[in-house]
Amino acid sequence: MIAYIDPQSYRNLSIYDYNLLSNMEQDIHYFCSKYYDYLDLPQNIRKHNVFKYNKINNVVLKAISYMFSYIMLAFWIIRMKPDIVHVQWFRIERFDYIVLKIIKKITKTKIVFTAHNILPHNSADKYHGIYEKIYNFVDAIIVHTSDTKKKIVEKFNVSDSKIFVIQHGLLKINVDEKEYERLKPEFEQKYNLENKIVFTSLGEQSMYKGVDVIAEVWLTTPQLANNPKCSLLIVGKCKNIQLDNLNNIDNVVVDSRRISDEEFLFILRQTDVYLLTYRTISQSGAMLTALNEKVPILVTDVGGLTDPLKIAKVGWCVDKLTAEKLRQKMLEIIDNPENIEMIKNNQNEWNKIYQFYNWENISKQTIRLYHSLA
Repeated sequence: MIAYIDPQSYRNLSIYDYNLLSNMEQDIHYFCSKYYDYLDLPQNIRKHNVFKYNKINNVVLKAISYMFSYIMLAFWIIRMKPDIVHVQWFRIERFDYIVLKIIKKITKTKIVFTAHNILPHNSADKYHGIYEKIYNFVDAIIVHTSDTKKKIVEKFNVSDSKIFVIQHGLLKINVDEKEYERLKPEFEQKYNLENKIVFTSLGEQSMYKGVDVIAEVWLTTPQLANNPKCSLLIVGKCKNIQLDNLNNIDNVVVDSRRISDEEFLFILRQTDVYLLTYRTISQSGAMLTALNEKVPILVTDVGGLTDPLKIAKVGWCVDKLTAEKLRQKMLEIIDNPENIEMIKNNQNEWNKIYQFYNWENISKQTIRLYHSLA
């Protein structure tokens, strides 16, 4: 028996869970958020909506709700004694660690953890100590790139024999196509992107994503800022970053809010170059969403961002995030717009991407790991 736990299983994270679980043929108990909002899962995936903390605003009440849900889940695990407990995310790391230690001591179940990131975003080394304990405690760690595996071994003194590289698959946004078509004219009028080279950064905007460098490059490069054939879209909630200096640039849109899936998909489909200028990252769901829509990417050489470029010609890379290097690459792109169309229209290259990030293969690898531990 498998118990699969994801406290954050809504929005993009529910898409990940659906794709991984729906390609598994054995019975799995899926402990998720009551706000799970993606497609219906197959009958062999038994869904338990145990987590209710996600939309509680009060920090104390949020923590209490989360801990209560986890304790109830722990009682189920102790009673049912599954062979594998697979945890996707931690929310209160020290509490989660203690609960899982108790579970393991009582049940002897094997615990698998998927390290989507080495440490939580924007946390520096604040959580290094607790993650070192977690990484050394669990029976197996799934990572999405060889780079992540190497860094966990080096930073946390973990044996590489317990770390397994299993890709993160492509992510497809699920929208009502009729609603999308109804809203499309409104979006077209709002953004006015026809016949322009569109550079885009979508989702939460923050320093670790390098959005400040994107802004600096655009502001200090007349070939971009004064070019009516280019547009820069920075759309998504700005977190601890100020982009007011872009407000007076005619070909820039900065929209600090959470947008609908329909608007997100529209922008993605109008994008010529998706900017993934991270300072640090393990793997990017944003990148995998863009690749699913055949959007060319411009990435920094960190984590697994360059992996797609090693497989197929689907974008560009800067080896280091500096304003000068990013400027050179963006100017190279706008000076050779035919390369954008070549990338978009090369189906053979995109087929390589679809095969490499294939969910069926990813699920089979995960099941094989379960069986090796049980």
